[in-house]
Amino acid sequence: MTDKIVRGNLLVFASTPRDAAGVVTTPDSVSLYLDYVHANGVASVDPPLAMDLQTDGTWTAQFDTKVCEPGAFFASIRAVNPSGADDMKLQIIANAANPDP
Repeated sequence: MTDKIVRGNLLVFASTPRDAAGVVTTPDSVSLYLDYVHANGVASVDPPLAMDLQTDGTWTAQFDTKVCEPGAFFASIRAVNPSGADDMKLQIIANAANPDP
């Protein structure tokens, strides 16, 4: 089941990279890749967002969905050295009372 997010909400992405044995790792960098329909109606992939390492070993980034049109929203969190990835799909929803930005 795809999670539904109302346009205008701030999404907080968090990741705690682990190796094959489940041990937390600290990659050199972690980036957030997003693909969604922009307010101008064009679907495209944005430049990746650098995620910030928190003191607890979690990497986080935020994204404001106010710039999205209703529809599919894809995200990919990718770690470098060691490598890893986590992909997800969300659904951005809105109605007439939630107008385009």
